[in-house]
Amino acid sequence: LHASVTQGGITKDNQWKKLFFKKDILMKMWRYAVINLLRKQYQQGSLNPCKELGNQSVPYILSKQYDKYWQVHCAKPHNNPKKDLKY
Repeated sequence: LHASVTQGGITKDNQWKKLFFKKDILMKMWRYAVINLLRKQYQQGSLNPCKELGNQSVPYILSKQYDKYWQVHCAKPHNNPKKDLKY
């Protein structure tokens, strides 16, 4: 799964506010959110396991994800929005 987000946002008074992310904390929050979403989808019957999972259950596979490092890349901010739009 690949996502690209800004490191800031627009305030109510239309000003740009920078946000600072600690990479390890961001990774843990992102991992929890994705696993939690997949777990809820499975419980609702919206996530169908594929045959490649073998005998492993979806809840087991999801719980094992907490033991893994999920790569999170935080690029340095820059002033070239065209580069981001092209990406």
